Amino acid sequence: MRRHAPFSKLTPALVLAAGLVLATTGLASDSPFTKHRHICAKSFERPAKADEEKLIECADLYSTYARFHIINGGYRSAAKKAMRWMYENGSNDAAAVARDGLFRYGIKLPVRTARKDRPVRATRKRRKRYDPPEATKSDKRAAEKVAKDGVKDLVRKKVSRGVGKLKKAIGLDPRSEYAIYNIGCGYSLQKKRNDAIQWLQNLADLGTEQSAERLIRARSDGDFTYLRQDADFKRITGYAKIMVINHIGEPGEPAIENIETLLGKLGHKDVQTDTSKKKRDSPQVLFKPSAKAQVALIAELLNHPRVRIDPIKGRSKYDLIIRWGARVKKKGGSVKVESMGPDTVDGKMAKAKRRQNKILAKPDKAINKVDRVISTPERTYKSAESMGKRVEGSYKKGEGLFKKVKGMGDKINSL
Repeated sequence: MRRHAPFSKLTPALVLAAGLVLATTGLASDSPFTKHRHICAKSFERPAKADEEKLIECADLYSTYARFHIINGGYRSAAKKAMRWMYENGSNDAAAVARDGLFRYGIKLPVRTARKDRPVRATRKRRKRYDPPEATKSDKRAAEKVAKDGVKDLVRKKVSRGVGKLKKAIGLDPRSEYAIYNIGCGYSLQKKRNDAIQWLQNLADLGTEQSAERLIRARSDGDFTYLRQDADFKRITGYAKIMVINHIGEPGEPAIENIETLLGKLGHKDVQTDTSKKKRDSPQVLFKPSAKAQVALIAELLNHPRVRIDPIKGRSKYDLIIRWGARVKKKGGSVKVESMGPDTVDGKMAKAKRRQNKILAKPDKAINKVDRVISTPERTYKSAESMGKRVEGSYKKGEGLFKKVKGMGDKINSL
């Protein structure tokens, strides 16, 4: 496969200078990318020699937070060439991240064929999952007592002392979800970003229902305010700032209410709603890279056969935007819509919550589903459209005002 030549025309001085321009004009002052701009400049300049883990992190942060239309052209060009190199020459993970970033430039590339036999580059450090052994019952009891004392110190704002006690608790019971979560709280309160993120990742690696519930709790826990806009925090916890837009007016209000209920039951509390006069006959879910794993679940649960999913282009303060649309038929004094949105009864939600817990523990499968949908929309939505015709058949017959299509969320095979 062809390799791109090093950026011989882009000197380190130019790239670093561009990084300074980016910091002052291209990003918000508190953007996570701002903190990494100098290191990322070097990685973007020579991707073939860069540590791939850092290159992936930089490309992900840049794609999520960069405001392309006001970033210095030299930096923008370097980032674009680096992501092209990642797509063509990097690992499967690197190619997936680069593809998302290039999409924001208007470059649409297919999902690259997985390279199962490709040796991992020496600079690539694969993360080892946190999977310590179970503690004895006596150690668990002792750890719980020490951890509770540590949390009391956190509440009293004696954070360093509290973190020390929580570490002792982890030493006794390294799988204690309670201790792991709260040590993450402590590090966040101390504004120790890397340590806090690491312990949240450890919590996700455990893959238990309790660990998933605590990750969901972290989305709104005040102890994590410092990390709320961090891309890794969003990826690990599933936190997303969400906007839901009604594109069909009054007939769409029941669906918007159902979507809000769905999101609330899944633990998403940062949700806003709006209306638009621009009509849509099908929903669209727009997302930033950090919200990609959540998209796979939410798009399916919308209970509509023609859901489209696409990355967010350009600037947006939202991580996920749901544009609700559906076919509306007016005849005489009656109005009928083909779908009233998600089914939010407890039975359905229990299954949805279990799926969300699995996604939080192992997000890769959900992310791969989203990648396949984006890369092959014709194939994906052709099968979804055939399902849509079944809905439309019932819709045309008309069986009551605002007829609700039952069971479609389980049948949609587009994701």
